[in-house]
Amino acid sequence: MKVVFIHGMMGGAWYWENYKNFFESKGVKCYIPNLRHHSKGAQPVAELGATSIKDYVSDLKVQIEKIYKEEEKMPFVVGHSMGGLIAQILVSEGYGKAGVFLTPAPPRGIFALSLSQIWTFLPVMIKPNWWKKPFKLSYKRFRYSILNNLDENESKRIYPNFCYESGKALFEIGLWALDKTKATEVNFSAVSVPVMFVGAKKDKITPKSIVIKTSKKYKNAIYEELKDNAHWVVGEKNWEKVAEIVYEFMKSVNK
Repeated sequence: MKVVFIHGMMGGAWYWENYKNFFESKGVKCYIPNLRHHSKGAQPVAELGATSIKDYVSDLKVQIEKIYKEEEKMPFVVGHSMGGLIAQILVSEGYGKAGVFLTPAPPRGIFALSLSQIWTFLPVMIKPNWWKKPFKLSYKRFRYSILNNLDENESKRIYPNFCYESGKALFEIGLWALDKTKATEVNFSAVSVPVMFVGAKKDKITPKSIVIKTSKKYKNAIYEELKDNAHWVVGEKNWEKVAEIVYEFMKSVNK
């Protein structure tokens, strides 16, 4: 089996390291790219602010096409947060043997605004022309909304690894109704491969209700709920349990 792991906002390939070790120990070949202009703890480049979700998708299509040529088999695509939205777009366009979406950002058409989201992103979105500029959440906002299921020491250790994110990508996700390019649109009816959604009860960025609502847009989606997790399912104490859920789903599809 082959799998492409797609990270979320302000993230990078670095945060899949535990998953890489876990899956490779089971004989799964892992591809873990950094999205365009992302790397561990990197400072922003000017071009990042205007980078679109469509750019991220385009880059990943190129990589998946290369993987496909190796064995003429599509890899699984597994995405977390914004990466979960990107993974949905990819499978809807035929790029993926199956899709797993971990606490994913919702596609266009799904109303997902919550008070916790507003509190998290408000300092970014009150700045002039924020949709054209790179941004990074403060530690306080990160701790509240993304790392809220970790202890303080672990949160402080991880936070410097995050980098800046595209203001345009945030606009396309958060204010999709104003986005004329429809960058986050997913053709749900075009998805014929198996898909699984994973929601977390303590998630403040993508509440489980939103994950459930998104999963119901698909014909035969599987929904799994983690009662002890928040948004950072890839790095919380029971990350191996989450990885095992993903692996078992992949095995069932690969039979």
